[in-house]
Amino acid sequence: MKQENQITAAEVPTLEIEIQGHKVTLCFTEKADPELAVRVKQALIGTYLQMEK
Repeated sequence: MKQENQITAAEVPTLEIEIQGHKVTLCFTEKADPELAVRVKQALIGTYLQMEK
């Protein structure tokens, strides 16, 4: 039986910042995923632009 290594929330490196009065928590993984990073960036920018309208 194969066991998978599971990382608990306490073990995930995080960074908490405040942007325009909103608390934002960034969670990082061991391995970078550039495609996912671009998708997250696009979603954040899109949400920000919608709020500005």
